[in-house]
Amino acid sequence: MNRPPTYFLAVEVTSSVRRALSPLLEEMTGMGAGIRPVRADGLHLTLRYLGRIDPAQKVAVRAAAAEIAGAGRPFIVAFSGPELAPPGSSPQVVWAPLGAGEVDLAAIGTRLNLALADKGWAPPSQPFRAHCTLARLSSHLSRGVSSHLDELCARSYGEPSLQMPVESLSLMESVPVVGQASSYRRRGQWALGGG
Repeated sequence: MNRPPTYFLAVEVTSSVRRALSPLLEEMTGMGAGIRPVRADGLHLTLRYLGRIDPAQKVAVRAAAAEIAGAGRPFIVAFSGPELAPPGSSPQVVWAPLGAGEVDLAAIGTRLNLALADKGWAPPSQPFRAHCTLARLSSHLSRGVSSHLDELCARSYGEPSLQMPVESLSLMESVPVVGQASSYRRRGQWALGGG
């Protein structure tokens, strides 16, 4: 049975960053059971998860995204990591957090949440943390897989750090694919600064 799609607002990761992260995703694919890497073509920075939305809600989301993007300006983000999150004995994801640009991205996320609240949306349940999810983890990883993940996360991207410009916001549709990572489709895009 097919599940209906869900939606989220995001910054799409550039093709150069996707290429740079692809070997890491491929390595995690070969690590063993319990690690589900995301698709390289689906790498993104989530600004706000929306879930299932009806047509009227989609209009409100588009208006909020256009408003916030139009008032914004392009900036650069730099990825750090990868890291296991949350830290501790039961991580759920491997992600690449942000260093440079995190404050700018968080400001956009805050403004989006305020604009959506003005349109009747409840505030998000979790505090915003700018990151790019690389893989989802099961709760029962073997000791060997956990050790391999620790080694992977001890690496750095080297100097200079992995960077990209943030020039637009996107409304993304997440379509479940049986036995694979979800497929993401852009359903709207707005340039920062309205350019």
